[in-house]
Amino acid sequence: MKRTTRHAGAVGAVLLLMSACSHTTPYHRDPVVSPTARPAADTITFSLLLIGDAGEPQPTEPVLDSLRRWTDLAPERTLVVFLGDNVYAEGVTSAREADAAQRLRRQLDAVGEAAAVFVPGNHDWANGGAEGHAAIMRQEAFVEPEAAFLPNRGCPGPEVLDLPARGSPVARLVVLDTQWWLPNHEKPTVECAYATPAAVVAGLIDALGTSLPVVVVAHHPLATHGAHGGFFDWRDHLFPTTRWDPLRWLWLPLPGVGSLYPLLRWNVFRSDQDLIGGGNRAMRETLASAFATRDRPDAGPLVYAAGHDHGLQILEGRHADYVLVSGLGSSTKATGVGHGDDTLFAHEHPGFMALDITAEQIWLSVVEPVGETEEVVVRLPLHRRLR
Repeated sequence: MKRTTRHAGAVGAVLLLMSACSHTTPYHRDPVVSPTARPAADTITFSLLLIGDAGEPQPTEPVLDSLRRWTDLAPERTLVVFLGDNVYAEGVTSAREADAAQRLRRQLDAVGEAAAVFVPGNHDWANGGAEGHAAIMRQEAFVEPEAAFLPNRGCPGPEVLDLPARGSPVARLVVLDTQWWLPNHEKPTVECAYATPAAVVAGLIDALGTSLPVVVVAHHPLATHGAHGGFFDWRDHLFPTTRWDPLRWLWLPLPGVGSLYPLLRWNVFRSDQDLIGGGNRAMRETLASAFATRDRPDAGPLVYAAGHDHGLQILEGRHADYVLVSGLGSSTKATGVGHGDDTLFAHEHPGFMALDITAEQIWLSVVEPVGETEEVVVRLPLHRRLR
C-alpha cells in the first residue's frame, strides 16, 4: 500500500514538472519587442482593433472600457473586429436570447462611433449544438443594424474588405468562419459563394493576390501556446476548479484529478477545438496551402489574427508573417499561456491588439487595461518575413 501511494506521488510530481508556469507577467523576446507609446493619432491612416472572446463581459468590463477609449480617438479611421465567441456559452440560442442580447449590447456600445465586424466562433455556433446555424442567424440579425456580421448566413467566407472603405485602400481584411470547417449539427441551408473547402481555398488565394498588407481574421488560431495548443500550468494540475467558470473562486487542491484531465484531453478525447484534433489540423493545413501561394515580391505583411485561447500572444508564423492570438476580451476567463521558439510576446492578461497603419509603417500594439486606464505593453513594427 505504501509503495502504491509512493508511486502515485511520483507520477504526480512528474506531471507537475512537465507543466510550466503561465506567463502572468509579460514574456517578450528582447530586443524584438519593447513597450513604448502609440503613434500620434494624426499620423495614423487607419486602425484595426482586434478583440476576441468578449462574450462574457463583467458588469464593468475593463477591456471593453479600454476599447471604447481607443475607438473614441479617431472613430472615422477605426475598425473593431470581434474575433468570435461573442456570446458565451452557447451563442444566441432560443433559451438564451435575452442574456445574449445584453452581452452583444455591451460590445456594440464599446465600439462607439467606429465601425465593427463580428466574426463567429465555436460558442456562437451553439458550441457545436443542434441550434448552431439558428444561433448564428439570430446573432447576425441582432448586430447587423449597427455592425457587420461576417461571414454572413453561416457561410465560411472568405469575405474581403479593403480598408478604408472610401478612398485609397491601405490594407485588406479577409474574414473567415473557421468553425464552419469543424463538426456542427447544422450547416447553412442558404447558397454560399464558397461552399466547399476547395472553393474557400480558391477564394482565399484570390484575396491574397494583392500588394496591400493583408490581415486574415478568424476565431481559431493557426498556432498557440495556450490550452488549445496543449499548455497546462501548475494551476491546472493542482487546482483544476479554478479553470472551470462556475468554480473559479474555489482553490481546492486536486492534484490527481487535475493532472488526469490534460492527459485525457490531449491523448484520448481529442477535440477539434484543439490543435491536436484531426479536423482542426486538416483545416489549418488547407488554409496554409493558400497562404503559401502569396509569393509576389511587392506584397506587404500577411497577418493572421484569432482568439479562442484566452490570452495574448504574438507569434512568428510559418505560413503567415505573424500569428496573433487576442482572446481575452472577457477579463475573468483567462487561461494559462506558455511560449515556444516562435513566440515574440505572451501574457496571461485581459486586453486587445491594435494594428495602426501609418504612411511609413504598420505598428502592432498590445493594449492592456490597468485600473481605470490602459497601457501599451508592446509596440512592434511589422515586416514581411522570409519563410
